[in-house]
Amino acid sequence: MIDAIILRERQGNKNTELSNPCIVDHNPGPNEAILNSGLTLTLLRHAKSDWANANLDDHDRPLNARGRRSAPLIGKYIEDKEIPIDVVLASTATRAQQTLELVVSSWNRGAPELFSTSNLYLASPRKIIDEIQKLPMHWRSVLVVGHNPGMGELASILAGEEFDFPTACLASFEISVENWQQFPADYAGQGKLVQFCCPRELE
Repeated sequence: MIDAIILRERQGNKNTELSNPCIVDHNPGPNEAILNSGLTLTLLRHAKSDWANANLDDHDRPLNARGRRSAPLIGKYIEDKEIPIDVVLASTATRAQQTLELVVSSWNRGAPELFSTSNLYLASPRKIIDEIQKLPMHWRSVLVVGHNPGMGELASILAGEEFDFPTACLASFEISVENWQQFPADYAGQGKLVQFCCPRELE
């Protein structure tokens, strides 16, 4: 189990506990592993949503106060760690859109290309990959903003180990293919986890 408190890096048959729950650098250098990689896939689950209005359709539920606090924290983490993002794919759900707005508002970098699609609403891992595979090859790094269980399942499949993936948590992977169209149909264990963070560890 990988969670926000302890992340284990597998080294053969030995598990090494990492003391900082929000940083996973498998190679030397602060961000070289991310910045020099071929492709970077970053998964971000939407922040905590509001269930107060029972009459709202699930798609239209907004963030609650906790979600509005946590989204900028994870946005600042993305900025501080210089996680590259050329393009963002986001679910059209209100809670995903509000999460994205708060994350981007915390950046000093230029805004990436932003695309929203209903295909990412409650999408399965396979549907998420289908959307990523539509990207042109000149975009080398993508941020996907979506929902569980699909996001957590995809992170677990890519890493080859189960993830606890709470709201507003982020996982960034190096993907060893030349373009998104080459993302293998059998993508289990195909990602190298380079960053993992949840905002509760940043408060």
